[in-house]
Amino acid sequence: QNHPRQDRSTAYAYAEFQLDRRLGAILCLSRQNATKVWINGKELFAAVDAPPCGRTVEERFPIFLRQGKNTLLVKCAKEAGPFGFALDILGERGENVPMKWWR
Repeated sequence: QNHPRQDRSTAYAYAEFQLDRRLGAILCLSRQNATKVWINGKELFAAVDAPPCGRTVEERFPIFLRQGKNTLLVKCAKEAGPFGFALDILGERGENVPMKWWR
């Protein structure tokens, strides 16, 4: 349930993962709020405005992941209304990417 005390906040999600080889991939993002995404310290996506009326918007971006450690950072800025995002990394043909998650 939406409540004024829960509006206008910021949430971050951070992950580290390892790949055995360099890989081209697709980052799939569903968002309801203003969102920024960084891969390996480089800004990949920035939307400073939330979609109208709490709509969910789906975005896809080609990315390159390096061999070894990779980092992923997502920042969501909540405004009045629903809050949430979903993110997935797929191979160039839509297959799962074999990765080892760091702690």
